[in-house]
Amino acid sequence: MIIQTKKYIYTLLLLFILFFIAYIVLLENYIFNSEKSYTNAVKDEIQTLIHQKELDTFMIAKNLAKDKKLIQALEKKEYKQFYTSNFITLPQEYLKYHNIRIHIVDQYGKQRYFSWTKKDLGKDVLTARDDLRILYKHPRPMHSISVGKFSLAFKGIMPIYGKNHKFLGIIETITFFNSIADSLEKSSIASAVVIDKKFYTRLKYPISKTFISNYNIANINIEKNILSLLSKENIDYFLRNKSYHYIVNNNSYLESGYYAITVPIHNITQQTIAYYLAFIKDKNYLMQKEVLLHLVLFLFSLLFLDIVYLALKEYKKNLKLIENLDHEVKKQIEEKTKLLYIDSKN
Repeated sequence: MIIQTKKYIYTLLLLFILFFIAYIVLLENYIFNSEKSYTNAVKDEIQTLIHQKELDTFMIAKNLAKDKKLIQALEKKEYKQFYTSNFITLPQEYLKYHNIRIHIVDQYGKQRYFSWTKKDLGKDVLTARDDLRILYKHPRPMHSISVGKFSLAFKGIMPIYGKNHKFLGIIETITFFNSIADSLEKSSIASAVVIDKKFYTRLKYPISKTFISNYNIANINIEKNILSLLSKENIDYFLRNKSYHYIVNNNSYLESGYYAITVPIHNITQQTIAYYLAFIKDKNYLMQKEVLLHLVLFLFSLLFLDIVYLALKEYKKNLKLIENLDHEVKKQIEEKTKLLYIDSKN
């Protein structure tokens, strides 16, 4: 019976080890890998969208810089033509982007066209723009992501040349992050574009009036629940996020939550100037499955310990019974030995 009890305990131990291995395999290979794969894929997609938007912004400037009407207007100094109807026409393939801003500066550094205002026309821009002052010394194509007095923006700058390769000025195109946020929203991914607080004073006329702890939320179409989350929680906690973390809806695992990831945004000198926060809907309920797996392991562990306890208790009981029987047998043998000895004497 003791041997059977030992076999029973060893079998239970083997089953528990096998179950624990299955638990680790499921957790690592299914849940954790699925989480990492999906969040990394979204990170890659965001970086691709940012790179593509930066390139497209530059390509708009490059295409417009070849426009013969624009070149002639700069050569003849007929700057009022810029404001005539349909004088500046965007290439068809870039009409998908909204709120594209265009800025034209002549060869002397004077501002000649703003697509969004007529203020400050004729003003020398080189005194206020270090990047353009450097560029005017050695005119060249340039694209970047930077923080200006309005917002975080993509900028594409292209020199404009006339006859005999004469430098006539530059055309600058400016776009924003809203189209990227709109694109990700179609995949149930909410976005928050956060400008670093070190640029708080630079944003003199911010397009977005939303600030959290001096961080500007650049995308105007941010979801209200995400904005509420960033307002209530410590926003720096999200910005320091190196991989991903899970946010539970309504503080309940019965609801599908979000995986929060952070993609740093760098300028031309690789300085971090902003952060793209993405909140990915847990449509596959991976976190709930992880919690369920932990719960099953916990319950199985309790059951295993309970059975082992009962088995050990039975083992001790049987061991005590055997000891008593052994003691009784020895006692009987001693008594019979004494009787035999007495009989042999008589």
